[in-house]
Amino acid sequence: MINHGYNFATDGGNYMNIKNSAYDEGAIKYSTNDIISKLSDFNTISGIFPGAKIIKLKGYSALNIEQEEFLRYKKAKVPIEKGFNDLTKPGLTDTEIESWLEQKGWIGLVVPVGIDVIDIDDKDEGNLIFNALQAESLKFHAIETVNGYQFIFKSSGRIQKQRASFLMAGGFIGDYRLGGKGQIVLPTINTPGRNWVKIVEKELSETPIFFDCLKKSNKNERPFPFPVREGLDGRNDTLYYHCSRLIEFGYNHDQLILILSFLNQRFFLPPLEEEEFYNTIYSASKHKPSGTNYYQTHQYEKARTDQEKKSQAQFLLEICADVELFHTPEDEVYAQIQVNNHLETRSIKSKGFKLWLTKNFYESHNKPPGSQALTDAIGVLEAKALFEGKRYNVYTRVAEHGNAIYIDLCNENWEAVEITGAGWSIVSNPPVRFRRSNIMKEMPKPLKDGTLSELKPFINFKNENDWKLIVAWLIAAFRPGSPYPILTIQGEQGSAKSTTTKILLSLIDPSTLPLRALPSEERDLSIAAKNTWVLSFDNLSGLSNAMSDALCKLSTGGGLSTRKLYTDDEEAIFNIMRPAIINGIDDIAKRQDLLDRSLVLFLPAIPSNQRTDESTFWQKYEAVKPSILGALFEVVSGALKELPNAKLNEKPRMADFALWITAAETTLKWSKGSFMEAYNSNRNEAIEQGLESDPVGVAVQSFMKNRDIWEGTVDKTLTELSRFIGDEKTKYSNAWPTARKLKERFRRIAPALRAKGIEYIDLPRRSEGSVLRLEKVDKTSALSTLHAQIQSNQEFDGVEIV
Repeated sequence: MINHGYNFATDGGNYMNIKNSAYDEGAIKYSTNDIISKLSDFNTISGIFPGAKIIKLKGYSALNIEQEEFLRYKKAKVPIEKGFNDLTKPGLTDTEIESWLEQKGWIGLVVPVGIDVIDIDDKDEGNLIFNALQAESLKFHAIETVNGYQFIFKSSGRIQKQRASFLMAGGFIGDYRLGGKGQIVLPTINTPGRNWVKIVEKELSETPIFFDCLKKSNKNERPFPFPVREGLDGRNDTLYYHCSRLIEFGYNHDQLILILSFLNQRFFLPPLEEEEFYNTIYSASKHKPSGTNYYQTHQYEKARTDQEKKSQAQFLLEICADVELFHTPEDEVYAQIQVNNHLETRSIKSKGFKLWLTKNFYESHNKPPGSQALTDAIGVLEAKALFEGKRYNVYTRVAEHGNAIYIDLCNENWEAVEITGAGWSIVSNPPVRFRRSNIMKEMPKPLKDGTLSELKPFINFKNENDWKLIVAWLIAAFRPGSPYPILTIQGEQGSAKSTTTKILLSLIDPSTLPLRALPSEERDLSIAAKNTWVLSFDNLSGLSNAMSDALCKLSTGGGLSTRKLYTDDEEAIFNIMRPAIINGIDDIAKRQDLLDRSLVLFLPAIPSNQRTDESTFWQKYEAVKPSILGALFEVVSGALKELPNAKLNEKPRMADFALWITAAETTLKWSKGSFMEAYNSNRNEAIEQGLESDPVGVAVQSFMKNRDIWEGTVDKTLTELSRFIGDEKTKYSNAWPTARKLKERFRRIAPALRAKGIEYIDLPRRSEGSVLRLEKVDKTSALSTLHAQIQSNQEFDGVEIV
């Protein structure tokens, strides 16, 4: 005899699960030995179902990656291959089955054509039905499952579709698996709690009429309990209402007697006397159904205990009785839940919170809640959080509370780093509430006594000024609620732009998505900013005007917005600032407002003899990363301590950033003012870059080279400037503005022009059109007299003042 996981060999080493108990069904005693003797007559499952197709199910193999036990069980029953019920394709061989079982996989049986499987997902109800079917001397196979029973019959042809959670003619609630369409899990040693409890050798009986499907239902809508007891549940009323129900579904007199006799004899305790039984059916048959007979009888409702009356949704709400529900200033709803010995903040709408609820329900009920009950409970919890809960801020990765900064380590214990002016430490249950997205990764626990110089071998930079800017950007990224410069990394191919980006990101906000493509819409940027702390965009070849403006808002604040849903008019506002890194080969940022918010680095090429393999590089970096983090936190601590005393002689656009890094100079052991020197030098280079990459900026410099003042209409000015275009094609490209857009362009490049000694002045509109003025700002002696002349209302097409 072949001994496989799906056969019925009786030696001690078999795979097959057989119920180790006896069933007493009145006159029938059905023991384990009886089962084994029948099973041993069949060498394989094909002995029961000729031509049966066996398939792979995930089981608890390596393919099942779910962590929660109830989800693992649910996934275990899923077939691995699509089209598993295609009977033209062969099933598993004996060797394949045995190999798969050794990998902790499960095996399934595609329900053979001509077979019905009735799946009752309730252990007590299934046991009652099993005994009743035995007492009726019906021929069927039966499997005891973890939650109930499966009964296998020859198809009657009355059940046409596979259905789930249906009320049956006998009052049962169950599912249908049909031949050639569904599959069932076969009991093996890999499926504890799933056992064969009955096998017959003769031809199966047809599916009895009391398994006919009536209507979609669930256990909470059950019309009467099993069993139906005298007095407590109202046997007479139960029979009357169910008879009316069956009449409403079109059953004739003979069918009614067949179904209701089975119900009375097998599930009423004790059965109604024959006279009372027929009188009740006669009474129900005299009157047309009221239409209310789909519902529970009054007597059954009264007989139920308080525990039974509670819906699944009520149980779910009770699970949250001690959970703090709250909302944010943006009216987003959250719950703070206890997990082991720590607190976690979860969005009530999130998958994580739903899984937590489902897990707790499963642990107390040994089954998952229904989807509708879960939806109903979530709706109530959202309302309670919004209208009854307190208002708190929720943070991503970095937060500030009192005089301390908190960094979420994103580890399983929900620990954070607390940084104050006195130092830093790792704390549990910090006083701020962090949210986590699915792309955020864990940070290593930082170590004391590290130095920032340990970072130098892993990033590419040109000189010490650039090193200071890199460190400054890192320190700024750990300060919440402050404007952040955009780190713009440029360099030729092979200059480690992407690697440098990933290294810096990993120190602040480790992510499963360290390098992103730049989104095309502000909507997508706002969503990305909500779900992570640092945004990094890789290999850019340029920025659209709209995206350049969006990055400016991200840097210094301004409110990114989008509709919450395409179908509503409600707008979601993301008024948030985030650190960001962009990298590319060419000049990425060209607009002056973005350049003025940027730190622009040009990485040198890396000689081939200085390169190392990826594996060695990252292994060495990960080894020192905790020490580098500790050193960064020491600098942040020093900045917090010195910030009240820090001063700036001049304030750039990013004054808060400059002041913060100036406060860190003491801890960094930089000479006083050395950061501002490096920063101003970088800003001047960036301004030069932006002006030289703007065709209008280049043309204005050439145009004003031999002039002190120009005043004219925008049309005339544009005509004059077009003579200084280096490439004629530029005039017909998007880079060259129309007359209507010229003033807007001048306003953008005005700071850069001013740095070059050229002042742009937007003059009031006159009869001849829109007017502007350009003047050399270093020749002030003659200019004051001319201001009045230029403000006059005289008509002119263009005048050059020398």
